[in-house]
Amino acid sequence: MIVVEPFSEARAADFARLNRDWIERLFAIEPEDERLFADPKAEIVDRGGQIFFAVEDEVVLGTAALMHHTSGVYELAKMAVTPQAQGRGIGRLLMESAIDHARAVGMREIMLITNSSLTPALTLYESVGFERLPNVNDRRFTRGDVEMVLRL
Repeated sequence: MIVVEPFSEARAADFARLNRDWIERLFAIEPEDERLFADPKAEIVDRGGQIFFAVEDEVVLGTAALMHHTSGVYELAKMAVTPQAQGRGIGRLLMESAIDHARAVGMREIMLITNSSLTPALTLYESVGFERLPNVNDRRFTRGDVEMVLRL
């Protein structure tokens, strides 16, 4: 059975490993990635965010982070599922956990930056209610060419 767990120091390396895998395979690691991977607790959790892990039999199959973006707004970031586990609904499970958490702590929306080539991710985001915005106002990542928002 797959369970979603919140951040623990024991899983910090999994957060970096899973995200490095897809970013290096499809794009390039950027300075902002390195900053988040170096200390996800300090950079995400201690700043009011949360990191979720999808775990089956003590094996981490996926992860997703909610970063405190602005007042009342989280950013969904660094969502990854191992290639072997894709197609099992793990991304949706992580997404639902993130949305539930954002609602529980009183956020009014979740935003994200993604890439137009990531069709399965875009399909997932749209299926839970994210809408594309006309312009990308965030330039932390050169790969980010789509901005989306989910109003809670």
